[in-house]
Amino acid sequence: MHTVVPTKEKRNFIYWFLRTYKLKKRESEWLLLYIAEHTEILKNVHFIRGAKKCPRGIELASTCSAKPAFLFYKKQLMTIDADKAYHDIRMNKGEHLYIELHFKNAIQSSHYALVLENNPYRTVSHHIQNADRQQTNNLLGQIIFNRKQTELKKKIDSALDHRDSVAFMKFTKELENLQRDGIENDEAKN
Repeated sequence: MHTVVPTKEKRNFIYWFLRTYKLKKRESEWLLLYIAEHTEILKNVHFIRGAKKCPRGIELASTCSAKPAFLFYKKQLMTIDADKAYHDIRMNKGEHLYIELHFKNAIQSSHYALVLENNPYRTVSHHIQNADRQQTNNLLGQIIFNRKQTELKKKIDSALDHRDSVAFMKFTKELENLQRDGIENDEAKN
């Protein structure tokens, strides 16, 4: 699912970008201007990260970036020929086009953030993020479990020291329930 970024915002961003940064290849600038001037193309343009993973993507680099000047991806093919990209874009105006720009402080650019969309083709990192999130949740759950268990053991020890059988029974029951729930949760995960 694509975030809907208005074509006006995309056009304004392209003009801002071209005023602010110098691209390594003159053809890259011409290509961006061509895209900005054609609404039919611009409405299918998505500024993303990871254009290499997209079925039709372009990577453009400014002079302040160490990345390659120009890369065009079409399915499994890649070219550095801007003319081929231009002709493909011109002939396939209705197809989605994913553009990744490499420039200094791109991550911090509020202008870029306004038009930047999630890349629907970067599912691997999404799965990694979900796995990391699950692992973090498991770790936090274990920390909370250990803390509760330690607190209950201290309360049980205190009840024994004070010969308080009611508190001892109460905290022992709570500890048993906590441990039983912990075992059931571990079995459910496996």
